[in-house]
Amino acid sequence: MTAGNNGLTLFLKLFISNRFTTYEVGEVAPNKMILTLKDIGRISFSRDLPVEDLRRTFIKHDDQYLEQIIEMRTATHPKQGYLEHTRVIYTKQKK
Repeated sequence: MTAGNNGLTLFLKLFISNRFTTYEVGEVAPNKMILTLKDIGRISFSRDLPVEDLRRTFIKHDDQYLEQIIEMRTATHPKQGYLEHTRVIYTKQKK
């Protein structure tokens, strides 16, 4: 993960165990980070629709909770904007 020169742009590169690599670019704001996937791969034998666009939003609610929202657009829906796919709330583990 690296930050751009202005400190507001974030670059995240992922190396996945199935040999896919992806990178995401986004903006950082107080307690919030929005990343848009710029390189999307799909395993050829998958029956899922091709993903055309994917966005992940991380929101820090407080010192205990972090929320991740995954939104996407596939080949058939929606034609514009994003459809919410997953919402996860993480709880900080006690020491």
